[in-house]
Amino acid sequence: MKKKLILISILVCILVMSYIYFTTPRLFYWREFRKANGLIHKIEEYRKINGTLPSSLEEVGEEVSESGPIYYELLNNGEYKIWFGLRLGESMIYSSSNGKWE
Repeated sequence: MKKKLILISILVCILVMSYIYFTTPRLFYWREFRKANGLIHKIEEYRKINGTLPSSLEEVGEEVSESGPIYYELLNNGEYKIWFGLRLGESMIYSSSNGKWE
């Protein structure tokens, strides 16, 4: 009985730790996600109206700063990416080519 309880406890701990690990960016960086998703919307509206992507975020009415926190890059193939930093050496990157955060 004790072994079964210990095994179930370990399994529950693994599941909880996995959930926290995979949802951490959304939980702790929700402000950045909200702002970045707003920028994505502005960029797509700009593309719809002008038929091209903005060369910088200033063209969609945003201030641009080298210190971020959110960055935009226009790619050569008519796509773009937006990203912001998480922990040291880690970023969340949105790619317009697949419409997903990675």
